[in-house]
Amino acid sequence: MENLSYRLRNLKLHLKWWNRHIYGNVHTQVDVLQKELAEVERLLQARYSDCCLGKE
Repeated sequence: MENLSYRLRNLKLHLKWWNRHIYGNVHTQVDVLQKELAEVERLLQARYSDCCLGKE
């Protein structure tokens, strides 16, 4: 039983390392992507506004 406990603890540590190094900080990635999306939406809105103002 002691051996199983050691192996599970070791697995947990390896999985934490793997998760951090493969996926990184997911919350930071989401924040960055949300800011990029907001910028794209702003640019699209500006182009749409410019396009519509030119047709009036």
